[in-house]
Amino acid sequence: MLIILSLLFGSIAIGCLCKNIQPLKVFSDKVSITILLLLFTLGLSVGMQDAVVGNILNLGFTAFAIAAVCVAGSVVLTGCLSRFAERRRK
Repeated sequence: MLIILSLLFGSIAIGCLCKNIQPLKVFSDKVSITILLLLFTLGLSVGMQDAVVGNILNLGFTAFAIAAVCVAGSVVLTGCLSRFAERRRK
């Protein structure tokens, strides 16, 4: 995991350093198309697995529950932080 994160942040840093180099701007459209093809291929491979397709309802319910808890936690934390900021302002 550390290697993956290092590669991610390293490539972001290199991208920021090279964003004004004109010949590299040609790749932006090709990268978008490549990412779309990778996502399509990922969807195909997931769809071909019987274990995933067979448990799609269970996985969907779990994903919905996680998303709902995350949203509720964000709302509660935002409310607490806004109250704290208002008290500090006064």
